[in-house]
Amino acid sequence: MKFFWPVYLTVAVTGTAAIYFLAPKLGWQRESIGEQEPPRITVSANLPTNGMNRVVSGTVAASATPDALPPVAGQDPISLGIFPARPNQTPDWGITARDTVRYSVRGKNLGLIPAATIFRFHKKIKSEDGSQLVSCSLNPNQPSETSLVAFASTRLFVGDPNRLSAKQRETMSAYYRLAGQIASRKDELARESAAKNPFFTAWSQARKNLRQHQAESRRLTAERDRASGDASMKLTGTLQKRRYDQAALEQKERAAYAQYTDWRKKHPEATLDAEKDPKVQSWRKQMSALEPTITGLW
Repeated sequence: MKFFWPVYLTVAVTGTAAIYFLAPKLGWQRESIGEQEPPRITVSANLPTNGMNRVVSGTVAASATPDALPPVAGQDPISLGIFPARPNQTPDWGITARDTVRYSVRGKNLGLIPAATIFRFHKKIKSEDGSQLVSCSLNPNQPSETSLVAFASTRLFVGDPNRLSAKQRETMSAYYRLAGQIASRKDELARESAAKNPFFTAWSQARKNLRQHQAESRRLTAERDRASGDASMKLTGTLQKRRYDQAALEQKERAAYAQYTDWRKKHPEATLDAEKDPKVQSWRKQMSALEPTITGLW
């Protein structure tokens, strides 16, 4: 069953800072500064779990499994069988690396969850528009309650997080809170950089108009697919006309984007370098100091 998401913009799955600094390299598929559009997805009502011991948002809870192995103080996570999930592995759990929006499986915005929120992993989902999402549980008392978060906002791991020592859990939370602060600061600097570009507003509006048009066309397509007879024929005609309108909107968006990127190239001084920002540098230094305690978890 397909759920068509409303058009709305902010990370997205991916961060706004990356959007600003990498936009000229992304070609036609571009993201807006400071915007995160809920992707359109198709999900199953029966989302599998993988038997992981229970996890609480923001912290790892004591295991409720009788034969679960206890935490081991002084051992690095890898020796405990806890390490980042490789592409060919099914993760057991994850943590948010930045503040991120969570959604219900029907696309309802359930609000922000903070960086360093630990969750039970269910599975990865590829949305209809190509975005990667993580299906997960945040509430250990309701493991079947599923939320969706942007894959790019998470770090996924294999193993039992309950085996981490109290110090390792605290350090990991502190590390990813700092990562979240850096991501938010980069977003802020990206918005400041974009505001200096006299063509950014025009490009942003052109892109918004195009996305709204595309979203309405998707809605009408779904309605056409459910209809029959005269209603189906009428909607088919409407959609054919909308394809011409979309081509015009795409042309306007491309032209606005060309002006935007051309100005950026001619004014490199207007782009703020996040890695030279004193706050970012300070947080990076703090993260480096924490890394030896959580080897393999960053």
